[in-house]
Amino acid sequence: MTETLDQMLRRSASTVFQPIFDVRGEDFQVWSVEALTRGPAGTHFEPAAILFEYVRLKHEELRVDRWCIAAALGRYAALDPPSRLSVNVHASTLERDDTFAAFIESAAVAVEVDPKLLILEIVEQSAYFDTGRMQRTIRDLRSLGVAIAVDDVGLGYGNYRTILDTAPEYLKIDRYFVASASADPRRQSLVSSAVRIARDFGALIVAEGIEDPADLAMLREMDVALMQGYLLGMPEAIPSFDNVRADSLQATSRAQETVQ
Repeated sequence: MTETLDQMLRRSASTVFQPIFDVRGEDFQVWSVEALTRGPAGTHFEPAAILFEYVRLKHEELRVDRWCIAAALGRYAALDPPSRLSVNVHASTLERDDTFAAFIESAAVAVEVDPKLLILEIVEQSAYFDTGRMQRTIRDLRSLGVAIAVDDVGLGYGNYRTILDTAPEYLKIDRYFVASASADPRRQSLVSSAVRIARDFGALIVAEGIEDPADLAMLREMDVALMQGYLLGMPEAIPSFDNVRADSLQATSRAQETVQ
C-alpha cells in the first residue's frame, strides 16, 4: 500500500446501506438498514472482505471499528431515516475496548441519533478470550438501549459460544447456509436449528443473502422473521425505505418459473 490506513479511510472509504425487512406480513416492512463500509473504489481494497482482512492483519480492529461506526452514524443521521441502524463491530473490540460503550453514546449524541435505534452486529473473524470483559461492555451497551446481534451464524471462531456469552436479540444466518436452501434439505436442517436456538433465546432470526424467491418463500414457512439480500434491496449510499409487497416477489418467482 502506498498510503496509510488512516489516509485511505479518510480519503476514499465510503458507507452504503442495505435494508433488512420484516417479512412476517403481506407487506415486507423495513426493519433496519445495515451500514457497510467499502474501501477505495476501483482498488484491491474496495471489497469489504479484503479491506477488513487487512485491518485484522494490522491489528487495527478497535480504531477502524470506531471510525466506521462514527462514519455510519453521520451518514445515517443525514438520511433522517424511519428505521433502526445496524453496525458491525469485531468481537475483539468488545473485549479490548473498555470505553466502547461511552464512545457509542457520544458518537450517537453528536449526530442526534437515539442509541436505542442501534443494533450492534458482532463479527467474529478473530477469537476473543476474556469473556468477562466483553460481557461488561455489552451490559454497558444494553444500558444505553443498544441491541446485540451475532453476525454470520454458522461461521467464525465460535458462534455458539458467542450466542451463549451475549444472549443476543438477533441471530444472523450467513448467506452460505441460506442460498439455495429451498433445494437443499441439509441447509434447511441447519437453518431450522438456528431458528430453534433463536426461539429459545428470545431472539429474532435474520437470513442474509436472499436472492431467490424460492428461498424467501421457504424461509418464511420456517418462521424466519427478518431477511436481507439483493432480491429485497441492494446496498446503496442513499437507501430506499420503501416497503416491499410480498405479491410482487411471488409474481417474480412465477415469471422465473415460466422462463425456465
